[in-house]
Amino acid sequence: MADAQVPWYYRRWIVILLLFVVLGPLALPLLYKSPCFSKKAKVILTVLMVLTMVYLAKATYTIVAAIIRDFNLAIS
Repeated sequence: MADAQVPWYYRRWIVILLLFVVLGPLALPLLYKSPCFSKKAKVILTVLMVLTMVYLAKATYTIVAAIIRDFNLAIS
């Protein structure tokens, strides 16, 4: 289906922007309902979103652990 025939929130670049920049995994329902993506593209984007979230969670854990460790050293 052409992007011009679907609502703006189902368009290809809007969904990708919402998925990876604005809403993260909360944008997955828009991806699944969008007629602009094939089933294969939906699966690939879902896997990329999961990998991105795992990476960001791991990075957040590392940063918080370093802050806590440094804070504990500063108090001692």
